Amino acid sequence: MDRQTRAIEQQSARTGRDGTRPSRRSKPAFRPGILGVINTVVLAFLLGLALWLGDLASSHAHRDATLQAQLSAARVETDAAREKASERLRSIESLTRKELITASAELKKLQAQLESRQIDEAARVKAGEAMVRQVAAREGKARQSDIGAIHQRIAQLDTEFEKKMAAFADAVRRDREAFQRIQREWDHAVFLIHSRFAYTTKNDDGTVDRHYGTGWGTGFVISKFGHIVTNKHVAQPWKFDPELAAMEALGEVKILPDTLVLAAWRSGSSCMTKERTPDLTTGFNNAGLKNLEIIVAAPDSMITKTMEIGAASIDYQVHDLDNNDLVILHLKGTKFRPVVCRPFGTNPPLSKLDQVMALGFPRGQRGLEARVAESSPSVGTVRKVENTIHITASIIPGNSGGPLFNPKGEVVGIATRIYSETLGICLKIDHVLDLMKQVHIKDLQGRTKVVAADPPKPKEIMGSHK
Repeated sequence: MDRQTRAIEQQSARTGRDGTRPSRRSKPAFRPGILGVINTVVLAFLLGLALWLGDLASSHAHRDATLQAQLSAARVETDAAREKASERLRSIESLTRKELITASAELKKLQAQLESRQIDEAARVKAGEAMVRQVAAREGKARQSDIGAIHQRIAQLDTEFEKKMAAFADAVRRDREAFQRIQREWDHAVFLIHSRFAYTTKNDDGTVDRHYGTGWGTGFVISKFGHIVTNKHVAQPWKFDPELAAMEALGEVKILPDTLVLAAWRSGSSCMTKERTPDLTTGFNNAGLKNLEIIVAAPDSMITKTMEIGAASIDYQVHDLDNNDLVILHLKGTKFRPVVCRPFGTNPPLSKLDQVMALGFPRGQRGLEARVAESSPSVGTVRKVENTIHITASIIPGNSGGPLFNPKGEVVGIATRIYSETLGICLKIDHVLDLMKQVHIKDLQGRTKVVAADPPKPKEIMGSHK
């Protein structure tokens, strides 16, 4: 309750209802009854209500005054802020105008620079185009000149190629003619070689059957005394037959070397009967004519191999395919012209891609359409030269033991075995020359000489190297 309300209450306490001050010493004339109490209560209520309403009106007035003061203060602040904002806006507008003016000036400057650059660039482009046209014109002239030079060079290369091809064709023709001449010149020195031997097999009843094995190959004259060289597997084929050797090791077969029949026919001579069997009445042989024999053979190089037969195994020996696959035969007669041999110690050496010719009887008697020993040459090149000579000339069974000629007509090797139709293996002629040192000969007085101990001149025994 505020100060005004307390003042009213104090005033009411000092005065009566009628507003007069009661005397402290006066006494009431009567005691109030119930009605008086009610009136008093009502008056108190009305007095409290009046006081409350007064306080409420005073409170509202005070609050309105406060709000009015706050509103005034807010208006003042708002006006001040508005004025400040207006001043800031005017300042910003002033700055913006200046910046816009500056930016516009810079933009115009940049536009001027851009236009200048575009002009300069256009000028450079035009200058470049002019330069390109000039360079293109120069290059076009140079290109035309180069094209002309290229065409001229191509024409020169074509001419050179044609010349080289012509030279190559001439070389091939010369080699072909050379080998044709060699074949004609030395065909008489080549012999068809045939061998036949017997072996027996046991039957269950204890009887024995006889069978024959054969070999076919080529040989050539190595001395004027009738010495012929050929492969050992042609003259003694059983030594190189693994199946026959294994059967002999098992005791199922018995080879009879003493039954060997060797025959030789000079190229161009009759060699077969009407029944297409070897004609032992012509040529040379150790059977009926007895004008052929084995003089010397290279040492046997036997190797041990194993054959598996069920759970068991059998060891047997067979000849190795090495440089010892050589034998020297001797033909009794006259008028033997030996081939010319070229050892590998002479220059120029045999090299890769050198032309060579193998001369012999491919497929043996099966390659003969008539009953005449007709030789067959095969031309190729040297693949490589190592312990043996590898060639591309076709070597087929029947060529074994035949001579290998170079384009000069010199024998450089002996056809021995094949791996394919385009890979033949030849032994070097040096092995034959070494083996010939073991051959015994007789001079014109009938005296026996050993070539190895007292070798005659090459012209006396073998064709000399040219």
